Amino acid sequence: ISLDVTDRAAFFAAVDGVVERYGRLDILYNNAGVAQPIRDVIDTDEAVVDRVFAVNVKGVINGMAAAARPMKEQRSGRIINTASQTGKMAWPGWGVYSASKFAVVGLTQVTALELAAFNVTVNCICPGTMVTDMMYTGFGEAAATAGTDRDAMIAEKAASIPLGRMGTPEDVGLMAAWIASDDSRFTTGAQFNLTGGEMVFF
Repeated sequence: ISLDVTDRAAFFAAVDGVVERYGRLDILYNNAGVAQPIRDVIDTDEAVVDRVFAVNVKGVINGMAAAARPMKEQRSGRIINTASQTGKMAWPGWGVYSASKFAVVGLTQVTALELAAFNVTVNCICPGTMVTDMMYTGFGEAAATAGTDRDAMIAEKAASIPLGRMGTPEDVGLMAAWIASDDSRFTTGAQFNLTGGEMVFF
């Protein structure tokens, strides 16, 4: 399904289509997200602020609102949101993105409490520096600003992570699969670090 997560009606229609086809909805994973150009908060364009919050915050709210209807009726379900390590610790230059991920953490916590009575769990994953297009773009900007080589910066960053590498989409998928499984049935409102030790915090 091609879906603009900022369009609530489209999100509701997508969920309705799944329920119509399969009879239920067991898992929602809100994983859509956008980054920002590296800028101080006070220098970030209004259009960037609007776009980041529309996708990263409004998109998560839309997804949870759409999925909660069938999940509440069937009295079961798993909602997973992607936050970020920057949703727990501020990163200068990434303030607007960081704020959007702090919002995801907060929305995860409160929605977990609101849906607990319906046996619907809500948790989020907080990835560290992952091998993604977003990572390459961010390091490209940083390298251009510093006048250094992007690939060298990436290699240095990877070597600095205690487990010796950056995370991968597979690492995220494995954690998401666990959260979505019955093995996590007594876990809700959690924010799971997925950083390889890059950041260790609650």
